[in-house]
Amino acid sequence: SISSTVTTAPTLEAYGAVLSCLARSVRWYSNERQKEATARQAESLLQEMQDEYHIVPNTLLYAHVLHAWAQTSAPQAGEHAEAILNHMLRQYYDEHKTPRKDLITSNKPNNYCFSAVMTAYAKQGRVQKVQDLLHQLQRLYEGTQHHGEDPDFLPNAFCFNALIEAWANNN
Repeated sequence: SISSTVTTAPTLEAYGAVLSCLARSVRWYSNERQKEATARQAESLLQEMQDEYHIVPNTLLYAHVLHAWAQTSAPQAGEHAEAILNHMLRQYYDEHKTPRKDLITSNKPNNYCFSAVMTAYAKQGRVQKVQDLLHQLQRLYEGTQHHGEDPDFLPNAFCFNALIEAWANNN
């Protein structure tokens, strides 16, 4: 916890630096338990910044945590990552599935966030989950076309690579 080592309230930038380091460090661990523990620590810090300091994470901070989960092979990595993505979607969209006008778009989910969740499921060979997420992203993109296409929702090569990886890991 950052709060145990700092005497003043941490900032968005401070959390960003720590989350970035945690997300990048996951790939260097050879022990899967260390990878999972680091992803959990990143997720815990994301929650702490919201609960204790009322700091709203931006897309990049969410993406760091999603990336950490995507690098693990933990059995529940996909579920953890998808829960974070769903939280982002609930924050960004209102009950009518249109972007909320009272929020800035700094925490808007994007194709990178979706691809990280897809990658987490792909490592487990969960083809249907990856396909469902890809279809959801495509629907979001298609839903923005009448308001002007939004490239943040355009499925990219990472999304399709995750689908290929899921098929390769499917037993």
